[in-house]
Amino acid sequence: MSRWWALPTARLVPLGGAVVFGVFFIVAAVLRFSGVGDDVTVRVAGGMAYAFLAFVAVALVMWRSRSRLRARHVATDALTAEQSLVAQVGSPVAVRVADAPPPPRGEPWPVAAHVAGPSGAADVIVTLQRERGDWVVAGWRQASPPS
Repeated sequence: MSRWWALPTARLVPLGGAVVFGVFFIVAAVLRFSGVGDDVTVRVAGGMAYAFLAFVAVALVMWRSRSRLRARHVATDALTAEQSLVAQVGSPVAVRVADAPPPPRGEPWPVAAHVAGPSGAADVIVTLQRERGDWVVAGWRQASPPS
């Protein structure tokens, strides 16, 4: 079941709709052959529609949280690979990225991060940008000199 949630949302929602439709088809066929009236079938259809809407809501919430997590990983990876920053604070580098809400689609996202190493620490601002659906680092600057 967890493999479902790992799918991209653009695939997850149609697949979920196909599963709900398939389940409804089977349930409607069983109800029809057992002689149950149309009013029950309509209620089942309504319940399945609400179940699908709840599924879509959960999928969208999961997509938003995964998007933030991917952005944090991109920022952390970029800062640990930045040689000039590693030279200032020393190696190994520990990066703590602040949690901030993402901007509206298409706008750059300045994310604050604290980078610490054996030789000191620095606060930096990493600017992330969406390119083809993925977060990429557009640039970074130091918010404070290394301590």
